[in-house]
Amino acid sequence: MIKLESSIIPDVILMDYHLTGLDGISICRNLKSHEKYKGIKTIILSAYSSQFLDAHNYDLIREAIDVGIEGYLLKDSNIDEIINAITEVVHGKTLVMGETVDIREINKEIIEDRRRLVNFLKKNNNYCLTGKEIEILQLLSQGHSAKTIASQLGISEEGVTNHKDNIKHKLNERYGLNFKNVVELIVWAIKNKIVKV
Repeated sequence: MIKLESSIIPDVILMDYHLTGLDGISICRNLKSHEKYKGIKTIILSAYSSQFLDAHNYDLIREAIDVGIEGYLLKDSNIDEIINAITEVVHGKTLVMGETVDIREINKEIIEDRRRLVNFLKKNNNYCLTGKEIEILQLLSQGHSAKTIASQLGISEEGVTNHKDNIKHKLNERYGLNFKNVVELIVWAIKNKIVKV
């Protein structure tokens, strides 16, 4: 059990998953079991980056949700994402991998079924696409050319092309999605409500 000053009860604790002698989830489980500390919001900083969203990572997410942890972030989360997570959980939200999740939607059946949890999290975290990647998909879905997008976002045309390639590579590597062209990618993004039409 971690030691807290008896006179100071923090609103939020942000901790690494890997701690000497204990893991973050075990510590949070202990906190939640104590009347004095159970109201503290807890955020776990995962041992994994967004490049390794494998079954083990989802098992940790499932365990974290089951324990009652309010936030689960990947270790490559930037400072803005961390600040946003703290703000969200302080206001009673649950945040998983950068996206606010309605914990009421994650019932016991989903928690116990990894496949359903994976699908739920995919839906709720925009398949781990960044804000910039989603913005580019949105502009592509509106029929804008790479040149127009580059001008609008203040990047080079090559940068737009690189973003498109990275999106396709990420979705293929992590989720087994294979797109032959940008049209297929946009149709998928619209169908999965990644972009608005």
